[in-house]
Amino acid sequence: MVAEPDPSLALAQRAGWLQVVEWVASGQIGAVVTMNRQMVSNSPQEWACLAAELHAQGVELRTLASIASPRGSAV
Repeated sequence: MVAEPDPSLALAQRAGWLQVVEWVASGQIGAVVTMNRQMVSNSPQEWACLAAELHAQGVELRTLASIASPRGSAV
């Protein structure tokens, strides 16, 4: 679990996100789950780009709401 103290910073400047990137690169995780999309993106396009980048490395990007949904819809 990573708690980000300053989510107003760009992702590349967040210590927590840099830890996530390290875990992704080393194959230590298979999913990144955020409370909502706004925690890691400013637009649906940015979310889709980030999700595609992670997916290319074998990691799924999800929100808590999408996990709780019976259909798995991303929120």
